[in-house]
Amino acid sequence: MNKTVEQYLDALGKKEWSRLGGTLTQDRFERVGPFADVVHSSSDYVAFLDRVVTPLDQYRIEPRRAVEDDGVVYAEVTESFVHDGTKMEFPEVLVFDTRDGLISRVQVYMMRPGDEPPIEGASA
Repeated sequence: MNKTVEQYLDALGKKEWSRLGGTLTQDRFERVGPFADVVHSSSDYVAFLDRVVTPLDQYRIEPRRAVEDDGVVYAEVTESFVHDGTKMEFPEVLVFDTRDGLISRVQVYMMRPGDEPPIEGASA
């Protein structure tokens, strides 16, 4: 796996926000979330993660596999935590664009196990 992405995932799992911030570009950074929500600066993204992930009980992010091609890393992970006493697990693919050894863009694609598909027949 790409060393910078590996450091990012390790820091995320340990909630080490300063170390995670060190893996991101300081200029021209973008994070696109699963709802097409966009964060346009690495400092805002680190603050977002701190606000959202820090309170999660038993938070983990487990890398499954990664593929790198021409500065883009595709990482299949499972994100899990406990919410109201229930363990939640979300399979995801994170797409990282890298530039000069740092992450310049993160896109999040999340599966939603247990949700009903919006189209009949989509659960084939």
